[in-house]
Amino acid sequence: MADKAKDRAKQLAKITRLKTLAENATEQTAYALELIEEEKNSLVLEAALRVLEENYTSAAHPLLHKLYQYLSTDATKRDSGASLRVLVIKALRPILKQSDIPLLEQASATYEFLPPNREESAMSLRAMALVALSDVDEGLAAYHCVRILVDPYTSNMSGEPAVTAARVLADQSNFLPLYQYIFTEQKEPNFPEVVAECLKGLTRIPDSLLGRVVSQFQLVQDEVILIGLFDLVLGHKAGANFNDFLLDFLATTTNYDLYRYLTLTIITSGKKDLTERILANGKESHNKPKLETLIEVLSLTNKHDQDVKILAEKLKKA
Repeated sequence: MADKAKDRAKQLAKITRLKTLAENATEQTAYALELIEEEKNSLVLEAALRVLEENYTSAAHPLLHKLYQYLSTDATKRDSGASLRVLVIKALRPILKQSDIPLLEQASATYEFLPPNREESAMSLRAMALVALSDVDEGLAAYHCVRILVDPYTSNMSGEPAVTAARVLADQSNFLPLYQYIFTEQKEPNFPEVVAECLKGLTRIPDSLLGRVVSQFQLVQDEVILIGLFDLVLGHKAGANFNDFLLDFLATTTNYDLYRYLTLTIITSGKKDLTERILANGKESHNKPKLETLIEVLSLTNKHDQDVKILAEKLKKA
């Protein structure tokens, strides 16, 4: 017990020293390099890697590779959940080289199943690897993104790493896999976050296809997917053709969280025509929660003081 206490004290001292060097980036970086070369404690390594992510240097490159291989050799014990390897790749990103591609491909295909339930736990590592791989080889990254987009080992909570795969593909203007995904996913999608991210990424599809997408999803009940659909319509250059869809949703929905999201997005994004129609409808409304939400959203903009006063009077009578 005494030895463990001494070890913890030493580790805490190293982390404290690293933090105290924050005002001198050169010294802090040098000490961080020293730590990742010699240290095995996960808390110390995490602190050092976060410093190198901010204060990147080419001198870290071989040390980061060495650390990644060390962690991967016995990942269950040395990096359970892959959080340290994610930080290694984050620290590598500013100094990536073509020679890093094998490591990134390895990371994008890493699956680890932890006891007791043997749940897959390396989703964040695969996601980070896709982002980094796209920095050095977009074409190769796209292939891995397409694979991961339909990978069954996707988080039911976050949709990762498929959400990141969809985002990377959209950033690369690779829209076809996203378009295929939203039309091949089941009516009750297993991963609504992935569907939503694909929808958000399709803001540059041909105008003639937007109506088909809206028709496919306008009656869904899932909040996450609806947010993706709203973002698509509001971000597409032909989105104004579907203003009536958005206004009808606002008029009929009883989901006040979605009502707030959509009104806030429209009003703060400068959609003048839609904003004016929302205000006109609000002044005719007798729905107290919607009036309260609309007043709150308008108050955030500091541009609609008179409208807020009118709606506040309306609220008193609702």
